[in-house]
Amino acid sequence: MMRAVAAFAASALVLIGVSALILGRFFPTPDDIEAIWISGVVAFGVQLLTFALLKLAGPANVIAAWGVGMAVRLVTLLVYMLLIVSAFGMSENAPLFLAIFLFVTSVVEPLLLSL
Repeated sequence: MMRAVAAFAASALVLIGVSALILGRFFPTPDDIEAIWISGVVAFGVQLLTFALLKLAGPANVIAAWGVGMAVRLVTLLVYMLLIVSAFGMSENAPLFLAIFLFVTSVVEPLLLSL
């Protein structure tokens, strides 16, 4: 399990880093750059947690665990969008950045489940 989580963490860091660099080219303002990196950190933490829970659930419960993981991602995005962004005066693009990071890291999940 630890090997799979470590591989996912490394993959997620690379994907979030590359995505952040690309987003920074299209959203170059200081507020957007800050929101990109904060969103990346939040996405990394959420994705690491949900992947670890998915691995703990085992093959018998993988669909249920995936559903719970998607619910956690949705709740995270909603709380981030409705509470965190406005409370901290972040860029209005921050939820978009979080959604992008959650998506790109979710794509590699199935590939690493077999480790």
